[in-house]
Amino acid sequence: MVGTITGVAGAETGAEITAGNNAETIQGGAGVQSAATGVVSPSAAGGNSASVTASNGGSSSETTTSDGNVVDNGANSDTSTSGNADSGAAGTQNGAASDKATTGSTGDAAQQPAAEADDVATAFVNALQSDCDAGTTERVITVTTDITVTTTGIKPKCNITLVSDGKDHTIIWGGKGSVLQPQNGKTFTIGRVGDDAANKLTFTNKGASTNPLFHNYGTLTINGGTFKDSTSARGTIVFNDGTLTITGGTFTDNKSLDAGDASGGAVLYQQSGSTTITGGTFTNNAQTFTAQCADASGVPTPDGRKDADGHPTSNPCRRQNSGGGAIHTEGGSLIIQGNVLFKGNYSKAYGWGDGGGAIFAKGELRVQNDAKGNKPQFIGNWSGITDQQFVDGKVPVGGAVGAIFLQGGSTGYFMGGKFTDNSSGYLGGGIYTEDNTTSWVSKAVATDNTAGHFGGGLWLCPSGFGDASKGGNIALFDNSVNKDIDVNTLNYTPFVGTTENQTDGKGGTVTYAADQVDGVEAGADLAMMNPAWKNLDKNRTFVLMDTWFTDRTQSAVDWYEDGTPVREASGFADWYQSVKNDWVIDGSNLAVTKTNGRYVTKATNGAITTKIHVDLGVDDETDHDAHSRTLELSKDAASSPIYTTGVALTSVVRGTEAEQAKAKADAMDSAVLVMTGNKARLSGGAFGTNGNVKFSTPYTASWSKVDANDPNKLLSGSEWELTTTSGGPYSPEFYPTYCTAGEDWNAGTCWKKTVNGNVTSVSAIIKDNTGSGAYVGFDNNPNGGEFDINNLANGTYTLTEIKAPTGYEAIAGKTYTFTVNDHQATWDNGSEVDKHIGNTPLAGVSWNKQDADTGKPVAGSGWTITKLDVKGNEIADTARTVTDCADTDTVTCAKGTNDETAKTYADLDGTAGQIRVEGLAAGAYKLVETTVPNGYWRPSSGMYYTFTIAAGSTGNDTVDLYRHDSTTSKPVKVENKTITNTQPQASWSKIAAGNNDKLLEGSAWQLRGPLTVDGKEIAGKTVTAAVTDCRNEAGATDPCASHTNTVGADGKITAYADVDKTAGQFTVLGLAVPPAGTQYRYELTETAAPDGYVLSDVTYSFTIPTSVPTKVQIDAPKSATAALAVRHDDGKNLIPNVPAVASLPMTGGTGRMWLIVGGAVGVVAAIAWALVNEYRKRKGLAA
Repeated sequence: MVGTITGVAGAETGAEITAGNNAETIQGGAGVQSAATGVVSPSAAGGNSASVTASNGGSSSETTTSDGNVVDNGANSDTSTSGNADSGAAGTQNGAASDKATTGSTGDAAQQPAAEADDVATAFVNALQSDCDAGTTERVITVTTDITVTTTGIKPKCNITLVSDGKDHTIIWGGKGSVLQPQNGKTFTIGRVGDDAANKLTFTNKGASTNPLFHNYGTLTINGGTFKDSTSARGTIVFNDGTLTITGGTFTDNKSLDAGDASGGAVLYQQSGSTTITGGTFTNNAQTFTAQCADASGVPTPDGRKDADGHPTSNPCRRQNSGGGAIHTEGGSLIIQGNVLFKGNYSKAYGWGDGGGAIFAKGELRVQNDAKGNKPQFIGNWSGITDQQFVDGKVPVGGAVGAIFLQGGSTGYFMGGKFTDNSSGYLGGGIYTEDNTTSWVSKAVATDNTAGHFGGGLWLCPSGFGDASKGGNIALFDNSVNKDIDVNTLNYTPFVGTTENQTDGKGGTVTYAADQVDGVEAGADLAMMNPAWKNLDKNRTFVLMDTWFTDRTQSAVDWYEDGTPVREASGFADWYQSVKNDWVIDGSNLAVTKTNGRYVTKATNGAITTKIHVDLGVDDETDHDAHSRTLELSKDAASSPIYTTGVALTSVVRGTEAEQAKAKADAMDSAVLVMTGNKARLSGGAFGTNGNVKFSTPYTASWSKVDANDPNKLLSGSEWELTTTSGGPYSPEFYPTYCTAGEDWNAGTCWKKTVNGNVTSVSAIIKDNTGSGAYVGFDNNPNGGEFDINNLANGTYTLTEIKAPTGYEAIAGKTYTFTVNDHQATWDNGSEVDKHIGNTPLAGVSWNKQDADTGKPVAGSGWTITKLDVKGNEIADTARTVTDCADTDTVTCAKGTNDETAKTYADLDGTAGQIRVEGLAAGAYKLVETTVPNGYWRPSSGMYYTFTIAAGSTGNDTVDLYRHDSTTSKPVKVENKTITNTQPQASWSKIAAGNNDKLLEGSAWQLRGPLTVDGKEIAGKTVTAAVTDCRNEAGATDPCASHTNTVGADGKITAYADVDKTAGQFTVLGLAVPPAGTQYRYELTETAAPDGYVLSDVTYSFTIPTSVPTKVQIDAPKSATAALAVRHDDGKNLIPNVPAVASLPMTGGTGRMWLIVGGAVGVVAAIAWALVNEYRKRKGLAA
């Protein structure tokens, strides 16, 4: 049960909370507060202030240790809070050794009398920390007024849900120590999912105190509200040691201020526990310092102190293990998923081990898209020692990475996200992963990113290494290096001279003459530093690929050398980042020094610079094992192909200009992680790593289905069963995972567990992904016949073919095994890349039927096969019929026989939607669909197919089909022997009036039909069903195209699914097929307009014919205003809405929207009417 508190006019004197049967009653001498759903409102009559001491209660307390961390003492007072008394680290604020929790409350005099404010705050605190009502476990508190609370150390004894009464209210907190401390086993919830009225609370300490709002040990959920303008040393909103979930809310202008090392996280600081964020916006939050750290040009100010070599020895921003303008985690797990925005957050800590303008993460980090493919967005975050992102167009000095910093000893899963215009004053504009980390990166694109010196797209530190797989890699193109973004002008010229040799470990020297070096920029797309600078004995490697995830069979790019970083170049240890120690050498511009020119595509001084192509051993584009090369770098002398310098490369996309543009667009559309416009002052414009980065999801296995007689011929349409008793999904957080209750395992979208005694087996059905937007399942490779699956745990797996490609013999009883052991799968033949599994062609001719939109099999078709003469004419009396056969308990299709008496051929394939006919004599044949499956349009008039049975055929030769229709001048080969049927459908787009290119998201519709052509309902057929705008991004596990119409118990459609993934564009399938020679009419009405636009009252209509039409055209009635008429540009149906400011009265609109701003309503209304009248005049509607 849930106990609730609501406010009634009245005040309290000597108030106490007593338990009632169904509610709580707060009683006082001057009034009574009844309990239902909220917090007290102030009494109009005033009253005496309650004299109440808010007991902290409970058994937990907090103490700040010398390192600034907070621990639970098990005492009765909250003796300190998350870093507010940080005395153990240099540069922290000087506070008392322990801050004792305060009691009492002070009202905001600007809003209400002090006595009333005290009464409200006291009742609020009592409601938070008093026992639950008898028989209840949860209390809902509805806030009806502004509240100021200085009581701290509140440990709720009841599960709390805190909501607003539908109006905007502010809760201001102060005092010392964290205010709210949900304990283990208790829940605290702010707001409700999707309830705007409940989420109108604002929380702030106005920067006047330095204590967090929460120190969470229990389960804290934030569904909404605004959290702003607040300050603490760490974790201003939440200091987490429990379970935190954020589904929504606005977190803005909060600060982690003047703390020591291991500081940051203006919104969240986590020592342990877990945090999952699936919604909300995080803007302008900062890990910062009161003192200035840089001069006006963005150069560090050393407080006037330097060592003997002139290096700065002290700077307020010089920290260790610090950063994360919004979030800082020191342990536990952090998941960022779906519609989450981090924008304009920054971190001012700089030095080795610092950074993360938005997030500093240590422990386990997951950044992933949601089921619709919605990407977490990181926009304009930065790591720099200034309060602005750029200084005169340059990137100021700062910590590593603009958006996400993964600290050493951590594991990161970058399975999605969009990183745009972030910047770092050090390394990695979008993402940086430190030493001793392992990071997994799913299908990614990095383009239009810039590094000051090395690796505009991707950069690997001297101790970094990485690889890619056919299951996922990174598409790098059109990135750049440009020294002019670096604020350090010492880095504008290469090192010339002699300096100590850090690489030999013996105190020697290294010398570069002027003719041995030529610049400080190399590797527009990719750069790797030699391990020599760190004197590492282990060679560093990176698996380079020339294919992209969009097509595994064809090379997408050519790789060329683009300058060469010298052996001793580190790419990161320049003057401003260095403090005098074992790693710093004089002449710090050696860090960015290169040789061997640059890759260019145009003549320079009359000559073309030699293009040094990086050979990937691709001699044949159909060689499935090619397309990769391992780059290996060593600090010691070695023979080719091992590099003893750095490596810097640029990619050139293959093809014509139009082909290049399409390849790039396809990559952007297919990627689940996109990095664009990011900048790093030194290296790694998009992504930098000092650890191990794997451009794949853990772990992967790949295989190909091919023709046994031609291993370069890929075959589409096979299905498989994968089983294991030692493996399974690597992580339940990744898709696909275990089947949920009611989920169909046979659909091929989940893992199934089977327990047999002491043995637990896990199995999955894997269906071929042929690139359909409706595909949902295990196969990540969009090329039919090629399979890439991921999320595999260590173990041994057995693979069995359960459905062969159309026209091929199934491989009965044959199994294949592979093993996963912290690496991509190794097959039973020793291959770690791919395994080719061949099938033998069956005798006769075969084809399959699929839905043109969903790619799903279509059962129930019927056909006529007629023999042709040498001129292509039908031979009399040779027509035979064949009907799709499906195996049942009583029917085995393979036992069928041709019947000359009945003039029928048998379909020997028992899979519904697949047809195979044997026993045909040599010669040419014509194939015509005569029976169309239910619910599908008839093919266009005159469409047929031909095939030829070769003379002397062995019966196992592949027989190709060719399509003939009015749209082609010559026969077209039917790929994969797939013949499609199309469901009756209609498409339209919602646009802004006057701008056909502006799609409007969020409209809703009602579709009525089928009707007779004159608009009358048809008994038993006509339905009225809703249509809601659907949107999904690349990589969605619940794509719009996979959705189906909702059908009621009576078999009638109650809602149409929008299967178009683009917001503002609609396609509905499954409309009724009219009888031959007739048409059906449908009527379309808008029921909800996009935000900011007027709802149209026009009823649009269209007709559905019997056969596949050229297009389905939607029209408005002639009575509709021209502003609301349907546009038909390029055959589309573009339906406009008028902006609200141009609101009607006017034909076709509701005229209900007005702008009202206090006393200015008359002025605003007059302006609005003037705009409407001008609009009417232009459309001929005004007198």
